[in-house]
Amino acid sequence: MSDRLDLITRVCAEQVRTKDGRPWSCEGREWVIDEFYRPADSCKLWPNDPDRLCPSCSDKIGEFVDYGWKNTTIGAAHKRTGCAGLKLEPIVLSVLNLPRREGKTFNTAAYILAQLFTQKNKSIVYVASSGDQAAALFYENYQLPIEQNPKLKAACTIVGSKIHVKTTKSRFEFVRTAHKSITGRGLTHIVIDEARDISSRVSSSLIPSVFGECGYECPRGHMQTRDTPKRKTCPVCKTKLIPWQGRIIITSSSGLIEGGENDWFCELIDQLESHPHRNIHLYKRNRSENPDRNTAAVAVMDEVFGELDSMKHYVDIEVHNQATRKGEEFLSHREIMHTVDQTLTNQEGSAAPCVAFLDTSRTRELTSLVIIADDSDQDDPTAPPWDKIRVERIDVWSPEQMRGGVIDEAAILDHLKMYMPLFPGIVDMRVDTRIMPWATRLVKIVRREFPSWGRRIQGYNGGRMERRAAYRILEQRIISQKIRIPHDKLLISELKAARRKMNTDGLIDIREANREKRHLDLVESLATCCFFAHLDTLQSRTRLDRIENRNVAGRALLDRLYRPQAGGLNVNKF
Repeated sequence: MSDRLDLITRVCAEQVRTKDGRPWSCEGREWVIDEFYRPADSCKLWPNDPDRLCPSCSDKIGEFVDYGWKNTTIGAAHKRTGCAGLKLEPIVLSVLNLPRREGKTFNTAAYILAQLFTQKNKSIVYVASSGDQAAALFYENYQLPIEQNPKLKAACTIVGSKIHVKTTKSRFEFVRTAHKSITGRGLTHIVIDEARDISSRVSSSLIPSVFGECGYECPRGHMQTRDTPKRKTCPVCKTKLIPWQGRIIITSSSGLIEGGENDWFCELIDQLESHPHRNIHLYKRNRSENPDRNTAAVAVMDEVFGELDSMKHYVDIEVHNQATRKGEEFLSHREIMHTVDQTLTNQEGSAAPCVAFLDTSRTRELTSLVIIADDSDQDDPTAPPWDKIRVERIDVWSPEQMRGGVIDEAAILDHLKMYMPLFPGIVDMRVDTRIMPWATRLVKIVRREFPSWGRRIQGYNGGRMERRAAYRILEQRIISQKIRIPHDKLLISELKAARRKMNTDGLIDIREANREKRHLDLVESLATCCFFAHLDTLQSRTRLDRIENRNVAGRALLDRLYRPQAGGLNVNKF
């Protein structure tokens, strides 16, 4: 633990108390240290060149370190390995997207109080999302902890919603969400709480307040300067001075997407999940880790109100921290998680009847292979084929991780050569040949050179109607719980991000929530697999009907051949 982090946590534990008098503690809430306090005052490792990294450096990307970390990845010896090494990037924005009642507001207040009373010349603004609750929030989380502690009370002055600490010359202001009231001031820290209820106008007006804030300071709080110091150590404790920058902390649970200015927080989460930034730390969690959580009340909200059509969208938001747009979500969080089987893993092979789909791309989207298997009860002779299915294997290739940022078709072919013989039960495999020429070549190669398994692979050129049918079949299977999926983060996040959108032809289509595109990568592959499993079921029924019809015709012929004749033997025929 760094000197700064040790000081902050010690002050919180010794000086800060909750509104009911309990001392601050992170027991049962380890995320407070690991995902909040530590990154809020540190740097993270980032690649100099993402295309030239050794395995050791690749594993360290995003790791939190102090400014004094000794960088051994840029030395001459390390460069000879061909690795470009890592660099330190300051974290200027921390984004915490957590469920309700996780302690975001109180732990943020504890961090701010520790900064005010231990660090020099801090200027902090806290933006409240609700004007009606602002006074109560300020009193319970800031004024009351100070009044409960004579030492803190004597060191500061509280006027209205402002705190001024005389010993450190640091100041704090609790403001309301009016952009005109928060511009024009330089700030060392900006805190935006419950950002889902704050407009983009307010946020964009406030953030530039940290643009001019930087300098050097003692990590133990003895001094701070905006100029480059002549000496490298603190004159009081001789500790090495470290750079400081203006920092921003944004905390919130997810909200309802309504197409207005308050949607910026949901858009920010989507952006950071798909494109991590070197100077931003994102911590997102849908599952509660609150040790004091009332699980019975949560169960009532989830299991009862979550079944009501008019409320299930709000349950997804308030219970599962899932941003959603009312009336447009494809599946609810609860419906998706009911199909997740934690025991399912990628299988190296399977003799069960399988259907596979290879969704192809070139430079932007992912290329994915999904294999599903018949999961019907083998001991039940009345269970029809494909009555239940399970996801047997998922493979994903990203163009960003391949040379030149382009999907390597040779790597896909090698993968098929390795795994397809291990799935002898595949009854149908389709390759998306609608756009990619290399996909058409791939189908021709495997059918010609690997007939033992390649003969079951065909191209797929389905259109809108097939796609809509595929998503309807997938939706029915998930709602009726006739499918099991693994706990694959990408697949689950795509299912949650799927939204119903009306096209210009007046028909509903499924698109991704954060962009007006149809492609959902893994979900698209899974839906197409379900579509062809459904077709195989229909074809199996047709084949059985034909066999049954042939059997009936055969029995009728035999009956006619061996039917006893009414007349006697006619000797004149010999």
